[in-house]
Amino acid sequence: MDYKAAELTNEEIERLKQLEQDLAKTAGENIVVIAYTKEQADIVDTSKNS
Repeated sequence: MDYKAAELTNEEIERLKQLEQDLAKTAGENIVVIAYTKEQADIVDTSKNS
């Protein structure tokens, strides 16, 4: 599987920063969230199975 860094908007980056802060607060340690995208061919659509 090939991954590349996700291209995020400023709003999405701010949401991830907030998530990091929330997780750090509950975990009691520093948390870093890293966003990657996966090549489209590797993504499986499970919604068609229901």
